[in-house]
Order: sequence, then structure tokens, then C-alpha cells
Amino acid sequence: MRDRVIRRIYADMQAIDWDELSSRERTRQYDLWVNDPEIGGVIANFNDDPRHWIKDGPVKEWPRAKIGHGSHARLLCEDHDPAAERRRLAEKIVQLTLPEWVPDPDSITEKPMRMVVHPPKHEEAEPRVITWGNSDNFKHLLWAALEAVESDDHRSWVLAVTETFEKPVSADRKALHRRIAHRCRLQVEHIEL
Repeated sequence: MRDRVIRRIYADMQAIDWDELSSRERTRQYDLWVNDPEIGGVIANFNDDPRHWIKDGPVKEWPRAKIGHGSHARLLCEDHDPAAERRRLAEKIVQLTLPEWVPDPDSITEKPMRMVVHPPKHEEAEPRVITWGNSDNFKHLLWAALEAVESDDHRSWVLAVTETFEKPVSADRKALHRRIAHRCRLQVEHIEL
């Protein structure tokens, strides 16, 4: 039953292009799900708050599921191609963070999301690692990079802090990220998805 509810939510998210919705449009969609007897009604039968369960479960897992990671990935509709989604996301992250560098979508791993990128052919440089997440996850990006350095990973890491038009990162927070990254000898970039 749980899987059926998540599949339905994911089908809706794909149909309405969830990633492009404004905060107001997302709120409206949450209301629709909560009031739908096949979604909110089912969740409520298990003594869960439907809105909270939807936000902290399927919606929170959506970015990872789309690229074929995490336990919810198998619940996307059958015609969804996680490899194609992974390539699109990898290309977008790299284009915004290190233009001309070449992503290796097969190298994507999670917690936090990261991948290896290769230098453009005209540049002699070593591969790097880009890790990305929103501002709330900056500490996880930073920690992964520091752990890699301590594990003798000699590749340079780039921390890509994502933001959206609806949820920008404040100038003060960006400055804090830059100071911390500079102190740790890491590169941080703020990119709008």
C-alpha cells in the first residue's frame, strides 16, 4: 500500500513538472494530495500526518529517486530513465559550476550527491569531484570533502551549493560558505538550478 501511494505521488510529480513549480504551486499540490482519499486518506489510516509524511518521505527522496538512487528509485513510473536524468543533472551541475569540464555520470554517488568531472581536452588538469546540495546541507558537502582529503583522495573538491529562484541563498550565508571553504582550501560555488 505504501509503495502504491508513493508511485502515485511520483506520477503526479512527473506529470506536473514538480521541479519547476513555485512554492505556492507546491503548497496547492500538497493540499490536493492530503485531501485525496487514495493518498492522504490512506496515510491518515496509519496515524501519520499526511502532509508531513509526504514532505519527509517521497518529496524529500525525489531528487535522489529521479537519478536512480535510494530506496524510492524503484517507485518511479516504468518509462522513467534514471540514467538519462542522471546525465542531464550531471551536465547541468558541471555547466554551472565548472564550464567546459566533462561530467562522469556513472561516477555519481550519494550522501552527499557527488561525481567526478574531467578537464576539457585543451586543459592539463587532474579530475575533480563536485558535490552538491542546498544551503542547509553545506556542512555535509564540506564534511565529505574533508573526509576525502583525510583518506588520501588527492583530487580537488568543488562544493556546489544549489539555490532556486524561489529559495535563494542569502548574501550573508554565501559569504560564510566562502570563508569556511577558503579556510579549508576548498572551492565553493553557488548555482541556481
